[in-house]
Amino acid sequence: MLEVNNTTSAAVQDQMVSDERRLEALPQLLPIGFLIVLTNFVVFLLFYSSQSLRKPSNYLLLSLAICDFLNGFVNIPLFLLVFIRVVKGSKFLVLLCAVEVSHNFIAITAACHIVLITAAKYLAVMRPLKYHVIKKRTMLLVIGGAWIISALVAAAPIGWFSMRNRKERTGLILETAFNVFCLVAVFVVPYTFILFAYITMFRKVCKRNHHRGLNRRTRSRSRKKKKTERKCLIIFATMATVFVVCWFPWFVLRLIYSLIGQRLIQHDPVAMMITAQVFLIVRYLTSFINPLLYTFFKQDFWSALKRTVIKMSRKDLKLTTPDSRLKRRSTKKSTNRNQTNSLKKSRVQNRKHLCNRVQVV
Repeated sequence: MLEVNNTTSAAVQDQMVSDERRLEALPQLLPIGFLIVLTNFVVFLLFYSSQSLRKPSNYLLLSLAICDFLNGFVNIPLFLLVFIRVVKGSKFLVLLCAVEVSHNFIAITAACHIVLITAAKYLAVMRPLKYHVIKKRTMLLVIGGAWIISALVAAAPIGWFSMRNRKERTGLILETAFNVFCLVAVFVVPYTFILFAYITMFRKVCKRNHHRGLNRRTRSRSRKKKKTERKCLIIFATMATVFVVCWFPWFVLRLIYSLIGQRLIQHDPVAMMITAQVFLIVRYLTSFINPLLYTFFKQDFWSALKRTVIKMSRKDLKLTTPDSRLKRRSTKKSTNRNQTNSLKKSRVQNRKHLCNRVQVV
């Protein structure tokens, strides 16, 4: 009887701890979601206001910003609804399925965009003539293909979702196989290409600048170009690294959870919950970091941001200085009055002069 009471009290304490941790997620994730929406909205604003940013290569960055925006605007609220368990019953299962599909969809889409951005930069450095021939229509078709393929892959778990929830062996095996596929196809293979691309690009940049001209003018130009090219390569390499750090642990964790479901490994529930919560926060941060990288480090975005800020500050100054407008209006009115008064005086003087002439005559 004492053992039963101890186990019951332990279960109640574990439930209270889990409930507290669920409520802690609300103040942690909501500010991150707000920052994600805000920073990606800045990218949308820059594309809308700046014509110079509408290049074929920058449409990849715009599409990635849309993906990041959805991560903050859709995924975080959906996850909070499931994590805090606002909905119960059959609706909860439907919402849980939607959360898993949407998170997989954003993860796969973001990985595809990072690969496409790296491929575009690879062409720009290694095959500049082919890169400049790329048209907007071609880029939009590639982006659309990435979104469609990501949606099809992400929707696959819907087929075995009910079997997995019933703890059927087939559903659990399919879930494990899908997580292994995502780990290999979404991360291992793409980032093998990314690593190869960046090593090749750095070698090409160093070789190109080594064989430039010898006079001072060409040397100064080569130094500037070398600086900008290396800066751009560092930016995209940082983006790829940030994505790996933020997303790779999450897919490993999903694989671990699927192995736990088949009872192939043992785990501590509290430790796994804390680890999952940390990985989740780190994972969402990638959608906040990506806009900062190409807003503050990419030259054309930085120039467009400065122009937009200057325009907005000028508008604010005009709106906040109504006194100057009133002064201008009053000065205009006073000048007009002075002019009319002078005209009246001149007319009166002319009449008096004419009257005097008539009297003399």
